[in-house]
Amino acid sequence: MNEIGKIKPDALKRLLLGKLCIIDAKRLLTFSKDRLSIARAALLYHDAAESIFGAIAQHTGIHIKDKDSLLGILNTLNKNKKSIANSSEIQQLNSIRVQIKHKGIFPDRSTYGDTFAAVESSLHRACKEYLEIDLSDVSLKDSINDEEIRTLVESAEGHANEENFEEALKDAARCMYRIAESGDVFVQKLFRTRSDNKSEAEEPILPRIWSIENLVRSIEHGIDIGAYRTFKQITPQIGIGIDGESEEVLWGHDFGHEKNWNYHNVRYCIDFCIESAIKFQEHREHGLSLVHYYEAYVDIVTARRDGVEVWNGPKELVKFVPDNVVKVVAHLEAGEQIEGCILPRETSVKLDLGSNEIVMSAHNFEAQDLWYEGMIVLSKNDVEVSRRER
Repeated sequence: MNEIGKIKPDALKRLLLGKLCIIDAKRLLTFSKDRLSIARAALLYHDAAESIFGAIAQHTGIHIKDKDSLLGILNTLNKNKKSIANSSEIQQLNSIRVQIKHKGIFPDRSTYGDTFAAVESSLHRACKEYLEIDLSDVSLKDSINDEEIRTLVESAEGHANEENFEEALKDAARCMYRIAESGDVFVQKLFRTRSDNKSEAEEPILPRIWSIENLVRSIEHGIDIGAYRTFKQITPQIGIGIDGESEEVLWGHDFGHEKNWNYHNVRYCIDFCIESAIKFQEHREHGLSLVHYYEAYVDIVTARRDGVEVWNGPKELVKFVPDNVVKVVAHLEAGEQIEGCILPRETSVKLDLGSNEIVMSAHNFEAQDLWYEGMIVLSKNDVEVSRRER
């Protein structure tokens, strides 16, 4: 049964919204046992019912008054065609909502857990009887604008249906990498340090998923951090080579094994990717997507005079390390330029740089005795700093 393509666009949006409410409610019921979370789940189920029944009415041309409550919509639908199954449970859900919002009485799961399941069952049955579709086939992935993310979701679903759960989880990990983690890897790549140990340069660059910056950004976009943690436990980590193209899949020791590769876990991860993709794109659609400085610009330093010194480390360290460790490794002529990425001031402070020094990851500079390939230190007074777009 797949008549989804015939559903009116606005009605389909309401179906998608209702399904998203159900996903959020079930996640609350999965990870939380307290009454507040149960109350939030009840309100989400109520919103889901209003959205889905409203979509049915909109698509079938059944007139619903703008001020109609959930029970008003339900009664109208029951009068016009087949009656909605589990109507008593839907009425009970509405009573729960009234108790929560108007009386401050929160439900407990032991009393109303079956009600939520019955309501969800009635929503599925209503979609089949009125719209001739399976609500399970209404996928939020249809709302994802990014074609690559949508393709990865579809690939993961395909592997899951074939019970190739390992590959499905890999695709889910790649999907989340593109949604929320690749920007951090891009910045790391720009500042990737390479020691004389060449094997270090061959190690993959991993997203710093638990950094404060990444966590705050995820919360800003409405991502449930507890759900994200579960997702990262089930899926592998995606490592990107220094060339920015090669990939390495790294499974975690504790949970990254075949005992956790099953349809339930895979479906959870796929749904989390879909939900996250929609939440991130909502910010972009409202003009809230931020472009990292290093994705937009290349820094340029230009020597003001002949003989500008290029150091391999902060001058402040000279008195603390053996002779000839921190030293001048090159001189620049007037007008000579170096391109790369200048570290921000807060990073410079952590590196014990003097207030008159800048550190740069240079793209077009080579010299002997560098601590890290491309990393140089210059005096602010000796250079002009500018930038160009990438």
